Order: sequence, then C-alpha cells, then structure tokens
Amino acid sequence: MELLHSMKSEGHEPDVVTYSILIDGLCKNGEIERAVELLLSMKSEGHEPDVVTCNILIDSLCTNVEIEKSSASSGMGVGGECMETFLELQRKKTHRYVVFKIDEKKKEVVVEKAGGAAESYEDFLASLPENDCRYAIYDFDFVTEENFQKSKIFFIAWSP
Repeated sequence: MELLHSMKSEGHEPDVVTYSILIDGLCKNGEIERAVELLLSMKSEGHEPDVVTCNILIDSLCTNVEIEKSSASSGMGVGGECMETFLELQRKKTHRYVVFKIDEKKKEVVVEKAGGAAESYEDFLASLPENDCRYAIYDFDFVTEENFQKSKIFFIAWSP
C-alpha cells in the first residue's frame, strides 16, 4: 500500500473512489485478503464503502472456481448457508428474497434475512437497512403477454 501511504504523506486524503481502485487492483492480483484488510481500514478511517466497492469484493469472491478454495486462501469467504438458502429460493421456492451482508468479524458473506414465500416486495424493501450496503436476491413472479406464469431472480446491490 505504498501508493496510499505516499498520498497521505503528501496531504492527499484518499476517498471512496481511491480505495475502490486499490481494492480492485488487489483483487485482480489475487490478493483478496489484503483487499479485505484495506476495506476494514477504509471503514475505520470513516469512509463507507459504496456499491462499487462492495461489488468489486463480491465479484472477486464469486468468480473463484471453487468457493471452498476461495474461503481457505483469501481470508474472506461465503457462509455455508448462502448457497443453501439461494438453492431453496431457486428450486424449492421457500423464500421470496434473501438479503446478504458482509460479516466483518467472520470475514465472510452471510445470510442476514430470508423472506418467506408469501412475503411481498414491500416486505423485502422494509428488510433493507436505511444506511448500510447489502446484497439481495429477489424472486419476482409475473405473467407474460401469452398468459404464462414466469419467475425471474434478480440480484440487487443495495447502496442507500
């Protein structure tokens, strides 16, 4: 993090964009653990990550070929219930939505809330925090012009 230290020593305070660029570079270089450490440092210095910063980390974690390998080598993982809950939403239709968050203590993405199958979009919106980023999936049911019942799962990056 020579660049970051150099900027600070010359009186230039890094902002969210600067941190996001550095985190992206670390992730692209396979240094996910250092990227997570930088994210935590960023937050401790009063800079809240935006949706771009969170997307960089989530994308980097999700593009690893094996989730287990990612957890073991990066220091940042995906909680076991994440995949299970997603499959319950996708295949069994037991959830209308799932909200995910980054647990900084565990250094992993975890399920924060899974909404029941009968819950509405308004219930989903009410489950999102007013001042914090989250990721979510929402199973949207609709009827086509040809009168066919369809369902689409949307991935949502929440950044209030």
